[in-house]
Amino acid sequence: MGWQTLKKQLKSIVPEKGGPVVVAFSGGVDSSVTALAVHELFRERSVALTAHTELFFPYEQERVETIVRFKGLNHRFLPLNVLGDERVAENGPDRCYWCKRRIFGSMREIFGENAVLLDGTNADDDPKRPGMKAAGEFDVLSPLRLIGISKTDVRELARGLGLPNYDQPSNSCAATRIATGQPLREAVLAAVKVVENRLVRQGVNDVRARVDDLMMTIHYPSRHAWIVEHERENVQRLIAGSVLRNVEFREWQA
Repeated sequence: MGWQTLKKQLKSIVPEKGGPVVVAFSGGVDSSVTALAVHELFRERSVALTAHTELFFPYEQERVETIVRFKGLNHRFLPLNVLGDERVAENGPDRCYWCKRRIFGSMREIFGENAVLLDGTNADDDPKRPGMKAAGEFDVLSPLRLIGISKTDVRELARGLGLPNYDQPSNSCAATRIATGQPLREAVLAAVKVVENRLVRQGVNDVRARVDDLMMTIHYPSRHAWIVEHERENVQRLIAGSVLRNVEFREWQA
């Protein structure tokens, strides 16, 4: 599907309520394509909104700011405390649902009932994801999914648009790095963030610093093995100064 066709179809599914058209914008390729289409269609009514929570990585903020500058999006950060909700902080199987409810609920509260809220869910995403349930409860539309745009389609569109994140690996929030059922402690999350940020800044663009019972295991693709090896002692020093007990490194083929 071409870019102009996508915009035409997106415009046909966005209801005319007279208010702003707001995209939940993570800086990933799906929400970037959605936010850019909305920006070109609705201009001054468009808003790319990034929820800045305790589960947001520093390197994600840099990625968001890069896309915003590159395309001149109308953008806002929305500071949110999601760990104040025990249903999120307890890190149970429904954590994502309650977190998304907090985010989408805040968006609806800020922008009002006349706003159209959108996210970047694509046609390949699992329809059973907890976030989709929360989106439905606040009338958040997923235009890529509704139009039938797959992840491959999104990347092709992003590449054609010159977006620098067209081949950026998919990512998830910091909570996914902590074993389910283990509380989301800020000190543990801080260790995860500092380690991943260190490695991402050195060029490891697909890394997961997972923690189970205060033991961190860093998963990284084989193509970045030489960077991780070079950074091994630096990472070990970071862990020694944290609440974690130790760190292991696990390479996977990519």
